[in-house]
Amino acid sequence: MFKIGKIFEISCSHRLIDNNLTDEENIEKFGKCFNEPSHGHNYIIEIILEKKETQNGMIVNFSEIGVIFKKIIEEKFDHKFLNDIMHEIPTVENMAKQIFIDLKYHLPRLKTVKVWETRDNYAEYTE
Repeated sequence: MFKIGKIFEISCSHRLIDNNLTDEENIEKFGKCFNEPSHGHNYIIEIILEKKETQNGMIVNFSEIGVIFKKIIEEKFDHKFLNDIMHEIPTVENMAKQIFIDLKYHLPRLKTVKVWETRDNYAEYTE
């Protein structure tokens, strides 16, 4: 099995809030990430593709991944307020899942999306 990966960086802001909870419950659940108005991160996103055999020695050209990422993900997420564009609470877990869903059609060999919110915290989504 062959795997390749490509890493990108985008900047976004968000506020973790569950509209079904009271302010006190949101503070208990999300801590300082509930604070208004919002806070931001420089997210590191790793895209991993997998294929049993390669064609001409490649799964896909790295530059093709870059073009797709820029068009599909960067234009949607970079320098945006995630609460305005995500249908779920904009946690790093939900962000990894959403990026996977957005890319899957364009990168059929997509295996995993990892999103680092900080250098110590990341989420990974694999279908």
